[in-house]
Amino acid sequence: MGFDLSQKQKTFIESYLISGNATRSAIEAGYSAKSAYKTGSRLLKNVQIPSNSSLKNFSSSFVLKYATGVL
Repeated sequence: MGFDLSQKQKTFIESYLISGNATRSAIEAGYSAKSAYKTGSRLLKNVQIPSNSSLKNFSSSFVLKYATGVL
């Protein structure tokens, strides 16, 4: 069963898939730059983005569906 992601979390996932940098992705998603390192780390755990680099071959929409349990 999936769970709902906020728009910030979705933006974080999309950015993370492109950059692979959780801190930068948190900032780009609109989280505070002061706490971006901690927020990025927390989001990687809570949103359960698979860290498998092979996911870079998939579109961000596919990964969002995977992360939310839609697949």
